[in-house]
Amino acid sequence: MYESLKNACKTFSEQLELSSSIKFVVEKNAEAVIAAALLSQLCVQKSVNFSLSFFTNLEKTLLEIEKDPSKLIFFIGNKLTIPEEKIKKPFFILTKESALHHHTLSFPCPLPLSAYVLAKMINQKAEPVLALLAFVKEGNPPEELLTDLSKRIEITSGILVGSAAQPLQKMLGYCANPFLPGISGSEDGCFSFLREMGISYKENGRFKSWTDLSQQEQQRLSEGLQLRGISKRTVFLLKEEDSELKDLSFWYETIEACITFGNPSLAVSLCLYPKKFKQKALEVFLNIRRSLITSLEWCYLGFSSGQFPEKGNILLIPTTGHIPEHLAYDFVSIVLKWYTDTKIVFFIVPSVKGVLVLCGTKNNINIQSLVPALSSSGYKGRFEKNLLVFELESEKEPLFCETVLTLGGKILSEEIVR
Repeated sequence: MYESLKNACKTFSEQLELSSSIKFVVEKNAEAVIAAALLSQLCVQKSVNFSLSFFTNLEKTLLEIEKDPSKLIFFIGNKLTIPEEKIKKPFFILTKESALHHHTLSFPCPLPLSAYVLAKMINQKAEPVLALLAFVKEGNPPEELLTDLSKRIEITSGILVGSAAQPLQKMLGYCANPFLPGISGSEDGCFSFLREMGISYKENGRFKSWTDLSQQEQQRLSEGLQLRGISKRTVFLLKEEDSELKDLSFWYETIEACITFGNPSLAVSLCLYPKKFKQKALEVFLNIRRSLITSLEWCYLGFSSGQFPEKGNILLIPTTGHIPEHLAYDFVSIVLKWYTDTKIVFFIVPSVKGVLVLCGTKNNINIQSLVPALSSSGYKGRFEKNLLVFELESEKEPLFCETVLTLGGKILSEEIVR
């Protein structure tokens, strides 16, 4: 396996030397984008012209590639199957898939680490901080990577949200996942919570961050956050950075925000030139987080007041005017984490094409039982990110909601009885 991988890297290195231009075709997710940044950095170092395109629909992208003038194509994504007959020029694939042949570079690890290993095999000047970003959520980076970063990274742990380098009221106030009622989106609520925890949040006229707190204060804050559903995490602090990006977890979240906002190119720029692009990227993050928290506050109040229509085991949440389409999946995922009822929830989200319906549940009822009945009524759904998804024309929304409340409630009641 290693020899095959070594040979594939050697082949790519040779193609890179021969190519006057390379096109990176990148899946729209944080890992793939960070990997693309590492390989873009390699191109800069090797004086190879490059461009990037980003995809969610690979089939459509393959049609566009036929017209692209680049001499070499490089696909990056978690699970990619490329029909060779459709690519009429040299190409490579960086993926997590285990299959390995002459143009597939397959590593059993996160994509940023794969790209880092590849770049180091070709040129020793790869940026290890970008590879480490792949481990900020799951932890356990390889020892070799930590050795490369031993003088630049401080590793600690804690039960906290946001960036350990942010002022405490911002760290708490911009917390959306999980949503903290009375704290998220409310500076006064943050200060009240900190006073309740017995934590002094200001010193010498400057607001404190998590890293400024004593061990006792960190412990008290951790206990308070743990009661609100926050889990302990490893904290990787970049010693040379003095902004919120000092905490690599927050850097990763900022990359995700740029992608969600439809600007993955900014995410790549943030990886390559953080000093130049961090202000613009942080503005994107804050705008998205404010919008998301406002939507979550509205939904939380709607649950509290019982304003959403329901019948049997079905709950409908019409979100018109409250959630933008590009935040729909994040919004639904967060809501389902703190929704404690046993109902099946349908989120109705206006979209560019009409209406996007996302259906999910927190209980063990098999929502696949909805598919045949709704299909027979003319509604074709698909499963995506653990949700049942429908795309409708706007004028069909009222009848769809009526169908779900009547037909869906009956089916799911029968499912529970069985």
